[in-house]
Amino acid sequence: MKNLTFIFLLCCFFSCFAQAQVILNNETTEVVKATEFSIPSSPAFIMLDASPDRITKPGLPRNFKVDWSLKSYSLSPNLALEAQPIWLLFFDRSPLSKYQKANGLVKMFSTISLSAGTVQRDTINWLAIAGKMNIYRSRDPLTDPELLDSLNLVVGQDEQLMQQQLETLKKQHTKLKGKKDTESIKMQTQLNKSIDSLKIELINKQTLRKQTVRDLQQRYVRRHWNTSYLDIAYGKSYKYDKDSKLDSLVLISERNSLWVSGSLGLGKNWLLSGMAQYNLTATADNYLVGSNLRYSSGNNNYNFFVEFFREGYSQTPDLNSLTFAYGGDFKLGRNVLLSYAIRTKYSDKLRFKDVAPIANVICLMR
Repeated sequence: MKNLTFIFLLCCFFSCFAQAQVILNNETTEVVKATEFSIPSSPAFIMLDASPDRITKPGLPRNFKVDWSLKSYSLSPNLALEAQPIWLLFFDRSPLSKYQKANGLVKMFSTISLSAGTVQRDTINWLAIAGKMNIYRSRDPLTDPELLDSLNLVVGQDEQLMQQQLETLKKQHTKLKGKKDTESIKMQTQLNKSIDSLKIELINKQTLRKQTVRDLQQRYVRRHWNTSYLDIAYGKSYKYDKDSKLDSLVLISERNSLWVSGSLGLGKNWLLSGMAQYNLTATADNYLVGSNLRYSSGNNNYNFFVEFFREGYSQTPDLNSLTFAYGGDFKLGRNVLLSYAIRTKYSDKLRFKDVAPIANVICLMR
């Protein structure tokens, strides 16, 4: 347990360091690298069953991420941290071409995401560490010609010419600086007016270009929001004593699970997701299978879903259950997502057992 915690904290440290040192070539590169079709819940929260959509939609958030769960019906800090160490250390600060030239195996490993999270539920403290990797995606924004070609049309070459003109005018103004004759003063006044006018025009062009780049990116995401993905993940969860210190956690019980999640786009407005999870712990042999159907009207700021999943226990069949959930996602900002759902749980014989509202706030630290 100590080794797992140390490894995750080390990855988070290097990921944060990479974030702080990021140097991007231009606005277009920044926008391309920040293109996500979806922002899924952290694998640690999937492991802890602390996410509104139990059948999670796959996705590739290439950034340090924080999830905050409100499932415990309180404002206690049920947090999960997620980072992509290989991407952040080797590709985030590099030119986009480095990723584009990498072979398929390296690109796949760059999607590895590690997360750790804690929740308190029914006075019991839970800790989970999990990781996932994308093994298939039908569309990658970082290499998709449809996005890159459209953004390359807005390269700002006229801005470079204006910048050169501005530097020339500044040099001329510097040469005249200090001269007090009438002609020099007159030329300095004209140069000041030309410099101010060119600066305003340059700012307007830069603002327009940045807005155009953002608009093109948003249109691209709206067109392909339901891109098909396939992820694999593995995680461990533990109960622990709330009074324990990080280096001496008292583990009461543990569980480790392996799961596969995939999504398939249906037309322009639908996304069908499926998930199969199996508990590898010998003392708690159980599984989960289910599907999620998500709808979006074309506005990438929100979507709605319905889902169904079954939890089966081979050794204790009385615990078998069926769950129906209804919810959605709503973007509070470019990097902040509110995810919510209401779950209704039934026995195998469709006897009502429980209802639970769940809400998460997800924030990309960009």
